[in-house]
Amino acid sequence: MDIFWSTLNQLGFLFSLILVGFLLVKCKVLTGNAANILAKIENVILIPAMVLGAFIKNFTLEGLKTSWQPLLLCAVVLLLTIPLAFLFAHFLEKDVYHKRISTFVLIFSNYGFMGNTIMLAIFPDYFYEYIIFTLPLHVLTYMWGAPALLIADATGEKRPLSAKIKAFFNPMIVAVLIGMIVGITGLGKILPKWVNLTIDSSTDCMAPVGMILTGITVSDIKFKEMLKNWRIYVVSLLRLVVIPLLFIGLFKLNEILGWIPLGKSLVACTVCMLSMPLGLNAVIIPRAYDKNTDAAAGMVILSHVLSIVTIPLVFMLL
Repeated sequence: MDIFWSTLNQLGFLFSLILVGFLLVKCKVLTGNAANILAKIENVILIPAMVLGAFIKNFTLEGLKTSWQPLLLCAVVLLLTIPLAFLFAHFLEKDVYHKRISTFVLIFSNYGFMGNTIMLAIFPDYFYEYIIFTLPLHVLTYMWGAPALLIADATGEKRPLSAKIKAFFNPMIVAVLIGMIVGITGLGKILPKWVNLTIDSSTDCMAPVGMILTGITVSDIKFKEMLKNWRIYVVSLLRLVVIPLLFIGLFKLNEILGWIPLGKSLVACTVCMLSMPLGLNAVIIPRAYDKNTDAAAGMVILSHVLSIVTIPLVFMLL
């Protein structure tokens, strides 16, 4: 029941903010360009602050020396899930951009905001290990996932090298690089208190602003048409059920055959990350670049609703 109530409370918080964004538009408190403004604030300030803080605190020499197992396991999990995501998306979508969105959400779940909350509530003893485990996800999300799948043009038009370099070195990438340098050199220990406070406060704003932005985005969606789109159901079930169950099966087989000794904490970290709903970045980041986010918003909302049932069931199977 702890898993159920933790999930329920988290979803209640998320959907209350989505409702706020939705009502602000419907009551004409906010105009149509509000989503673009909030999306730019998220992408230029709040998400980079979250990434910067995560790397300064966790990407340390001491942490990397003693935490190679979760880092290695996450890398292996990614090597398995990325081909699966490309394969599923290839058969599901015809449009190039929608194919990239589906690929992104099948690789990157809401492992940060919601994953951290669930792990802290259900497996508090494993929380630090989970933070280490998700470091490769942060790196891959903002150094490859966002630039290549969410931001890149889907027209097939060739861009000059300077444009590609500019797109790659976006605020999120810069935050990753600075966070790595500060974390690994130990400079984070001597940062002024106000710097850490600014980073932490901006990080705390990231999820609430992201959910309000999601509410603003979905305010223009025709829900009847969205619910008729069978692809969002398939992608959500792949993300929430099929992929986690595949890895639970692999872990059980590994346990029976005794291939690789894996502690309970590593299994819990992996299953938690894989069973989370679709990541909010699939809506927040493309919106800042004036891309259509209707399908992504629909998948994000549906997957978060379904996760109230699927997360407890997946954890029970452990």
